[in-house]
Amino acid sequence: MPRGRTERKPDPVDVAVGWNIRQRRQQAGVSLERVAGRLELSFQQLQKYETGASRISAAMLVRIAQVLEVPAAQLLAGVADGANGGISPDEVEERQAALALARDLLAIPDPTVRRSLQLHLRALARAGRETPSGA
Repeated sequence: MPRGRTERKPDPVDVAVGWNIRQRRQQAGVSLERVAGRLELSFQQLQKYETGASRISAAMLVRIAQVLEVPAAQLLAGVADGANGGISPDEVEERQAALALARDLLAIPDPTVRRSLQLHLRALARAGRETPSGA
């Protein structure tokens, strides 16, 4: 990193809005590339919006909402209350870790291996919920 520059952590509100965009896009079954193309953005830029690494202007938020066919207010769900976007710094880190894990899974080229890992992760999560805390 160049001298004099510090790494900026994403604002929790930006992370929450990005999370909402990603969730809506995935619910619609639309790829990152397709949405980015309709917005005339690179998929990397849209990915930065989804992770909170880049801030979204009001105009871009409205355009994204139009492409995803939802009211812009839906993409702000959960962020209007409280200066921290309604999520704690721990939740920001957890969401970023979840996104990183999802990217890693998607990077696995073999769909059989990817599906197997998803099933294993689901089983581990289920077992973790069934195990009493501190056991």
